[in-house]
Formats: sequence, structure tokens, C-alpha cells
Amino acid sequence: MPGLNTQSSSFTTSGWNARLEALPNASLLQTQQWGQLKSSFGWHSAQHESDAGMAQVLFRNTPLGKLAYVPLGPACRSPEALPQLI
Repeated sequence: MPGLNTQSSSFTTSGWNARLEALPNASLLQTQQWGQLKSSFGWHSAQHESDAGMAQVLFRNTPLGKLAYVPLGPACRSPEALPQLI
């Protein structure tokens, strides 16, 4: 997917979470710790950040193909920014 940073190591946990926490609709399910927990269950996380907001996308291979979802996200800087993130 274009624009997704699949190298989780490029974001420090504290840096990602601090920027996420500053957003008005941030969710625990968008934190790096949630992505790390989900990796124990076969998911892979990728983080994306832009001027519009932030999103952690979780991926998992299924028999029908790759599944991706953004749990309780994205976290937008404003409601008007949502179309820029989807």
C-alpha cells in the first residue's frame, strides 16, 4: 500500500504514542503496544502518519487473502481530515 511505513522500527514507541496521544480521537488500539500484542496472534502492523493524522494498520494472511484493518482509527487531527487518511 503506498504511503505505509511497514518498518515499525522507524518509529520509536514513545514518539509514536506521544504524537498519537495529542490527537483528539486517539485510541489505545492505535498504540504500538497494541500492534506488538497483536503480533503474538499472527498480525503484522504498519504505521502511517501524515498532516491529516495517524493510523496503525494491522495485516493478517487468511485463506482468502490478506486482511487489513485499522482498529478504532484512523486518529485524525480534525473531522475534516478523515478523507485524506482513507
